[in-house]
Amino acid sequence: MSTGDYDKNCRYDALLHDFGRHIASFCSRHAVGRGETRELVQDVMVALWQKLDNLDPASTPRQVNRWLHKLMRQVVFDRYFRRRQPTTVPLDEVARMPESEDYDRELLDDLVARLDPDEQQLIAERFEGYTPAEMAERHHTTVNTMNQRLSRITKKLKTIYEQQYATPTP
Repeated sequence: MSTGDYDKNCRYDALLHDFGRHIASFCSRHAVGRGETRELVQDVMVALWQKLDNLDPASTPRQVNRWLHKLMRQVVFDRYFRRRQPTTVPLDEVARMPESEDYDRELLDDLVARLDPDEQQLIAERFEGYTPAEMAERHHTTVNTMNQRLSRITKKLKTIYEQQYATPTP
């Protein structure tokens, strides 16, 4: 084991020793049930190991606590959106889907055509099954920014639909 790996292991062990209860408490407040709490703690521990090099070794305990809290919030956020992601269907499968009352391909095509080219590209990538994290990496942005863009596009599609196609209620 190299000196760098040994140092990283020591820092990791020290963080778990000093903040382990805080990590467990935080995760239990943001998870449903023991099983999910354990999985969330594991996700935080993996993220902690992966991001440990970003933490300045000279940080004060307060700075470490802030850094760790930010890391844990990001892990919870990512996990929440992973769990809530709608099932995606590749575009070639969408093209083969039968027309039905629940799915109107012409309507969808018309709505997407009203978007800007950049927005159309993002929607196409989402239909192809890319996750927001993968899309963020492809577009050199953060996952949070990508989620915000997708949310705005979804709201824009909803507004266009309501203005053009929704039947007014008396």
